[in-house]
Amino acid sequence: MEEPFDKYFADTLSEEEKKGLFRKLEQDPVLMKDFVRLHHLWVIAGMAPLETDHAWSARKIEEIYRQSRRTQTRRFIFSLLRYTAVVALLITTWLVAGYYQQTGEPKTAYTSIEVPKGQRVFVILPDGSQAWLSSRTRLTYSNRFNEEERTVELDGEAFFMIEKNEELPFIVSSKEYSVEVTGTKFNVFAYSDNDLFETDLVEGSVWVYKSDDKAQQLQLFPNEQAYLSNGKIRKGLSKYVVTQDFSNGIFSFEDRTLQEIVNWLSAWYNIRFDVQQPDMLSYTFSGKFRQSDPIHTVLQAIKETGKFNYRIVTEDKIEIF
Repeated sequence: MEEPFDKYFADTLSEEEKKGLFRKLEQDPVLMKDFVRLHHLWVIAGMAPLETDHAWSARKIEEIYRQSRRTQTRRFIFSLLRYTAVVALLITTWLVAGYYQQTGEPKTAYTSIEVPKGQRVFVILPDGSQAWLSSRTRLTYSNRFNEEERTVELDGEAFFMIEKNEELPFIVSSKEYSVEVTGTKFNVFAYSDNDLFETDLVEGSVWVYKSDDKAQQLQLFPNEQAYLSNGKIRKGLSKYVVTQDFSNGIFSFEDRTLQEIVNWLSAWYNIRFDVQQPDMLSYTFSGKFRQSDPIHTVLQAIKETGKFNYRIVTEDKIEIF
């Protein structure tokens, strides 16, 4: 069975051969388990320490094939994970009620990538598009991605670099709003447990609209931002310092309110802020820090402006006064 797996991951199986492979998988739970494990590792192997190191990924995939049926598979898995710098990354793939129905029609499978708190992860999607996922972010896409559509579901924050394809627009679906492009660079901040929604455009153009109402759309051009205000999506100039800082994990901002800053920090660090003087929330700040910095480092830098003090009450609560 190793050869069909090789061909599947190399995308050289015909449609008939794919159907035959998945019929066998449905009939053999052990084989299905092997396949799902291989798929997980294949996704991880695309996350080399340097996004340009394609030879590294190819070598690791070859190792996966050689090791997949051996008794020391578990040991190999942890060896592979050590090379990726995303040991804590959770990747899941699930097949909905079997891949094929009795009619032979394909059903949808999904891959979900979840980033733990304090981590950032680089992902190469099946169409060659790239994304940097921030802390506590989940990105989900189906097995039909780049065939019938290019849609990803985002809960969190990601910086996307999209391969151009005018026939298959790339859609980021998040919360109540979607961002649609054909090829460009942009950032989306949309955590489901946070009221803030923003998308900032670096290159190209994007359309932003409510997911259930495409009639009302906003088009963004470079250095523009779409943001949620009083329940409505609005457009303005980006307050980010729009550079390659996005992909380097550096967060740069200008004239952002304390309210906006605590929204970001709450999402990235999963921390609750108690601002004891509400008027402080309108204070504005400019700054630059790495998303991997500890929370106290970030707050200490902002505190140097002399506009507030803070106290770490518990592991997940901070008071600002």
